[in-house]
Amino acid sequence: MARFAGSMLRKILTYWVFQCIWKHNWVLQTQLGLMLIGLSLRLLRINTNGLPISDRELEVLEQVWYEKTDEEIAATLVISVATVKLHIHNILTKLERQSRYQAAIMAYKQGWIPLHKSKDIS
Repeated sequence: MARFAGSMLRKILTYWVFQCIWKHNWVLQTQLGLMLIGLSLRLLRINTNGLPISDRELEVLEQVWYEKTDEEIAATLVISVATVKLHIHNILTKLERQSRYQAAIMAYKQGWIPLHKSKDIS
């Protein structure tokens, strides 16, 4: 999905740049500039916790570390199961992992999950 979005973004930006240069359209150049600035700010956004995931996503990932189901995570964090699934999808995308367990192990190894709450990984 991310690759598809990236290729679409490249096509859109290529079209806009072509339109701006070829047609010398100042309005389009201004819009392109604003769009690129907005995109850059979103891509460079750093969460307040200094991690690539939000605080809430980290809470969800911690629950995954304890092998809780989506329903248990939802009950613990007082959110819907659909929201849990959305957070997990976002975590996997941001951390570039294939499974929730790979993401949880990565978080543990990076020290994102506090040691006093850790469990044995053999």
